[in-house]
Order: sequence, then C-alpha cells, then structure tokens
Amino acid sequence: MTSALRGWRASALALLRLDAALVERVRREERLPELALSAALAIAIGAGAYGAAFGLWRAPLQASFSALKLPCVLLGVATFTAASSAALAPLLGARLRPLQSIVAVLASLAVTSAILGALAPVAIVLVASLPPPGSPDDAAVGQSVVLAHTLVIAVAGTAGVLQLLRLLAQLVPSHAIAKRVVLAWIATQLLIGAQLSWVLRPFVGQPRAAITLLSPQAFEGGFFEEILHLAGARFGGAAPWVLGGLGVTLTVWVAMTLTSDARDVAVRVWPRGLEVMARGAQASLLDWSEVVAVTVVGACVLVRLTPDESLVDRTLEVRCANATAAASLARAIEQARAARHEGPYRLGPAEAAVDAGLGVSLREAG
Repeated sequence: MTSALRGWRASALALLRLDAALVERVRREERLPELALSAALAIAIGAGAYGAAFGLWRAPLQASFSALKLPCVLLGVATFTAASSAALAPLLGARLRPLQSIVAVLASLAVTSAILGALAPVAIVLVASLPPPGSPDDAAVGQSVVLAHTLVIAVAGTAGVLQLLRLLAQLVPSHAIAKRVVLAWIATQLLIGAQLSWVLRPFVGQPRAAITLLSPQAFEGGFFEEILHLAGARFGGAAPWVLGGLGVTLTVWVAMTLTSDARDVAVRVWPRGLEVMARGAQASLLDWSEVVAVTVVGACVLVRLTPDESLVDRTLEVRCANATAAASLARAIEQARAARHEGPYRLGPAEAAVDAGLGVSLREAG
C-alpha cells in the first residue's frame, strides 16, 4: 500500500512538472493507464479541496456536496474532450492515440486542480471573513462569492491549458499543430465545462434556500445566462464592461502564450555548445550544461533548456526540412553532449559543425 501511494505521488508530481522522462513515456505509450489514474486522483484531491471552499460560505453540508461535484465537472470535461479528440486531432494534423489524448487532457486538468487545491486554504479564510447567510446583504455576498470563485477557476484553467500546450508541443509534429489542438480543446472544455457546472449546481446555493445536492431545475437555463445575471445584479450597468474586460484579459494572456516568436536562424553544433545565429543579430552560444533533454517530434527537434533566472522552463524548437534532417541534428547534439564529458577534443574538418539553417523559436513555458 505504501509503495503504491509513493508510486502514485511520484507519477502525479511528474505530471505536474512535465518531466522529460514522463513526456517520453507518453510518446512511447508506456503504462498510460497508470498516468491517467494518477492525474484523475490529483484532480479529485485538488478540485475536491477547492470545491469544499466553494460551498463553505453556505454551509458545511453544501461544502461537502461541492467537494464531490467540482471534481466530477473536471473529470466530465476530460472525458468529453478526449472523446472529441478522436475526431478533432487527426483533422488538425495531430497523430495522437486515444490514451495519449486522455493523458494529455487529464494532465492539464491535474495542473488546474493542483492550483485550486493550493488556493483552497486562502479561499476558506476569505469566505470565513464574509457576512454569513442570513445577514441583511447575504444575496449580494453570495453573488460575489460565485463570481470570485468562477474567476479563480478560469485563471487556474488557463494555467492548465498552458501546461497542455507544453506537452502537446512535444507529442505532435509541430508547434503550430499543437496550438491548433489546444485552441480546439479550449473551446470544447469551455462549452462542456460551463454546461456541466450548470447541470450539477448548486455549488454555493441561495443564502436562505434549502440545501440540495442537485437543483430540481438542473436542465433549465444556462451557465452564461446566469453569469450575466449575477454580474448585472452585482455591477449594474457596468457589468458588460467588467465581463468584457475579464474576457479580453484572459484571451490576450492565452493568445500571447500560444504565439510563437519564430525567427530565421541557423543552428550549429559545436564541441563547446549549441550556437544559435539569428538573421541580423549576434550569434549566441548555449553551453551544453544548459541542455536538459533533446527529443525529435516529426520534423522538429525540441531542445529543453535549464530554467532561467525567473525559474521559467525554456524549450528551443528547431524546425527541420524533414524527419531525417531532424533525426540527424538530434543525433549530432546528443553526440556532442556525450563527448563533452570525455574532456577536450577536436573534430575533423568535415565534422567541425553541423548546420541547421532552418526555422527556430525559443519559447518559454511556465
């Protein structure tokens, strides 16, 4: 039992960190059901903790109901997204197996749940400081609680999407395809998640109404209609501006992260490191100590680098002419990395450098 718990915890932490070994494991489809189970348990724990904070303002019983329902929403979103991926992924150019899609979606939602679980104690403290149900302004307080929790979940969900992009970029042939898949999955998750959360309401409940597990009118109305109603009641005529501002902020954040800053460069492999030469800019040399892992995805070579001063992971994506060129470049990089451990050496004239005069983008994923 103890060893099984340690194994689950190690798998869950590897999913959250997106270790190079784990990415390779997903690519090779090794023990994927075990990874899916680890991610599902992380979702149950993290989202369950925040669900309890979600419903605690209303009553402890409502908190227990919400602790059950919020993980159900996320797991339902994962199920529908993975099912739709069977049709969407091939159309978008991503050759993903069903289990790979399931693990990718669950990994992103596990990140979302981990963030929510970490914020649960803060949410509980804030909720405890609010006027309780039965106070003169409890209706306004309840509306504010729902809107605040919705915003927190949206931000945590965005962080999960960014982790999903990092994983897909190492599983599909190109970063552009990864972005298309992520955008398609975002749309699916937004629509499915919104409707599931509406059907499984209440998460907070009316301040003076009876506490129920599910609403008798579960299939009446809609999530976005209710958000507009709550925002109108809370902010009045400024509600469209408030919601529009939040929507634009989240959209710009995701768009900036999904945008690749590709440049025309040449890459050379030297004994001392990897040289990156951008057109119109001075060449820079990455020491081999900065290179963590090298993987090939179709015609792309992904060079994972050590985090920078801000502790943000960096990945160098080199787009080659074809898969053969990518494999040759990756092999040259690995050979040079291995040779640096053997002390100083010189290469022959024909092997002085390996050029890849192709596109590259240095993208940061946090």
